Amino acid sequence: MRKLFIILLFTLLLGCNVDLSTDYKVSDNYYVSIIDIPEDRSLYYDLGDGSGIGRVNGGVIAVGWDNDHIIVEQYKDNKNLFYILEINKDSKYAVPSESVSGPFNETEFNEIRTKLNVDAKLGFSKRFSS
Repeated sequence: MRKLFIILLFTLLLGCNVDLSTDYKVSDNYYVSIIDIPEDRSLYYDLGDGSGIGRVNGGVIAVGWDNDHIIVEQYKDNKNLFYILEINKDSKYAVPSESVSGPFNETEFNEIRTKLNVDAKLGFSKRFSS
């Protein structure tokens, strides 16, 4: 029984591994990666050991960034949703809710952008295909 448990645990851990070396680097510590299928495309914080912690999970279709913010567009449940990540509030030890705001609809996103002082010129510079 113990052997079966170890095999199942090992299989689960391998299945959750994110190979950040083959995916799109957004900025210093951030990557957009696909775990299994394009619909699972997510924004990750790189831990530096080949693994990452999710910041916006699943459905990422576009990103834009500067030195202070990463903006993310996600398509999920037949809706476009938007997020803003404040880079200066994030680290590998941070809880995502401390640095990531969202999800927002487009109107809310534009309002929050202004409140968080996101540069008006910052747009979605990278769009991903399915």
